[in-house]
Amino acid sequence: LGYTFVYANGNPITITEGSSDDKVKISVDDSDEYLEIELSKNPVIFGGSKNAEVSASTITMTSGKINMLFGGGYGEKTDNPTPAKIAGKTTIKMSGGTITNSLIGGGLYYSLSNAVDINLSGTASVGAKGSWIICGGFESGVTTGTNYTTFNNTVESVTLAIDGGTYG
Repeated sequence: LGYTFVYANGNPITITEGSSDDKVKISVDDSDEYLEIELSKNPVIFGGSKNAEVSASTITMTSGKINMLFGGGYGEKTDNPTPAKIAGKTTIKMSGGTITNSLIGGGLYYSLSNAVDINLSGTASVGAKGSWIICGGFESGVTTGTNYTTFNNTVESVTLAIDGGTYG
């Protein structure tokens, strides 16, 4: 099972249904730029960047389907790590559409976020049984053996507002 990672790089984006039932459309707000991805590629959307800092992250989802949504970025732990950082505010507004796995307010692995604001309403649908809405960041490491990898993954503050929708 593979995934397709998409990085907004701090650009405000809107997620909607694609041109056919088997696609999702990710548009850069206030521009003609967009990307359509087949749902079979399990799209994972990041508001931030990979191993880089952005000033803010804004994601709006009104329809369509994706696998996972991260408000922050993706930071790898390497010999000379650079965190994926959101210096300002992360805003996630979901009024429709489906996230089949989890919604994460922060980032993945070595990721730092400042203020995170999540607003879920309308017909938004997040996950099935066993999926999560996580206001902070997401880190998973090796939990057996002697080489446990840890990451500095922080979110300074979070506001979560739920006014409708369905959640696993």
